[in-house]
Amino acid sequence: NTLVALICTTQDEDSPGWVAYSLGEIGKDNPVAITALMELIRTAQVELIRTAQNENTWRWAAESLGKIDKDNPVAITALVELIRTTQNEYTPGWVAYSLGEIGKDNPVAINTLVELIRTTEDEYTRWTAASSLGRIGKDNPEAITALVELIGTTEDENTRRDAAYSLGKIDKDNPEAINTLVELICTTQDEDSPGWV
Repeated sequence: NTLVALICTTQDEDSPGWVAYSLGEIGKDNPVAITALMELIRTAQVELIRTAQNENTWRWAAESLGKIDKDNPVAITALVELIRTTQNEYTPGWVAYSLGEIGKDNPVAINTLVELIRTTEDEYTRWTAASSLGRIGKDNPEAITALVELIGTTEDENTRRDAAYSLGKIDKDNPEAINTLVELICTTQDEDSPGWV
């Protein structure tokens, strides 16, 4: 309850984000922590719209809520909205990572990661989204298609490697996935690629 009180009373703009992170570490299934994080997300969203200063608080609150209350739709919606409204170039990558931590089998989280892979030019964001799909997109046809496309189009070896690894994790028996990975072994110029494919 001390952490919850700190969220409500602090004047320091960084404290709510750190408190949200801490609640995510210790507040599993605690209704008071869940309520506090949901309120923090709502407050941070309103504040962000007005001042564009609390993206970290918003992200940490949403990720922490997802950790202590798995698949919480408020948390996933808040993260998706943050991607759509951010002006910070690093935020989509951070959010992609967070969705991979809390959105297991969640169609909204998976579709958001697929959309990021297809629309962003930022390799870090594409790489992180591909990695996150490997954690939450098991047997999802859209995730498989996006990873296959990414393997075929990216010029970044790290992104290609993580997309291949994720593809192998989410659908071991899919013929399209297997063919893509075999083709990657045959065509890659990177001497380390056959080992990780």
